[in-house]
Amino acid sequence: MSKPDPKAKVRNKPSPVFDAKHPKVKDNKDHFPLGSESQARNALARANQFKKAPEWWSGTLEQLVSAVVKAVGKEYKGIEISDKSKKPGKGAELINTLTKLAVDNSEIYTDIISEIKHKVASNQSFRGWKATELNLLLAELGEAQVKIAEDEKKQSYNYGECPDEAITEACMQQCPDGFPMTIRSKDEWRALAEAWNQGIDSHLEGMARSTADNTTGKVLVHPSELCTLLRRLNNSDNEVSSDLRSGILQSLGIEEI
Repeated sequence: MSKPDPKAKVRNKPSPVFDAKHPKVKDNKDHFPLGSESQARNALARANQFKKAPEWWSGTLEQLVSAVVKAVGKEYKGIEISDKSKKPGKGAELINTLTKLAVDNSEIYTDIISEIKHKVASNQSFRGWKATELNLLLAELGEAQVKIAEDEKKQSYNYGECPDEAITEACMQQCPDGFPMTIRSKDEWRALAEAWNQGIDSHLEGMARSTADNTTGKVLVHPSELCTLLRRLNNSDNEVSSDLRSGILQSLGIEEI
């Protein structure tokens, strides 16, 4: 097993549209990751659902949408970006209405989605949307539905009190081959290395079945060892370790408050 080297240079790929050091980002966080085609489509959808510039952004909404469109177009040539996608607020009202309808009246929602899919299959428009744009709309609605489902399944615990059984079960259900991560910053890598390199601890547990590549930043934590890593991150008097732990749990649908 290759152990993390806290002094190793970690690549931050793929970069988000706006990283924490972007001059217009105010909350020191990354925004709009582009790690996959799904994330790229989601970035387009989220950017165009804003009716005004978000609190973390010091520029205009037009600048934000333009930057997202440009970044997605550069990284994913196969994603068709319609003219509507380039304008702030594209489809926000329709998407929000349909998303709300999915919760309030699933039967009507299903009928409308069926009609949209029929229009796509026959290359027809729907309420001013072209068939190619309807495909994007369906993808955006899908992302919205996934988020609703994830929120409904989210478990909440007091900070540091999430049971090991809940963590292991969530990991086995969602990523049975191991929890994957790509470490983005030197501080995160240093925090990971500190927790990882403790060897066999007082609980007689270690990280022998997990892997980490300090040249790419790729990490795969074995399901049986994820609790060990999270406990060590929790025991570290380090804000970066705490944030890393919280991020792992949130990705599993677990929230500590």
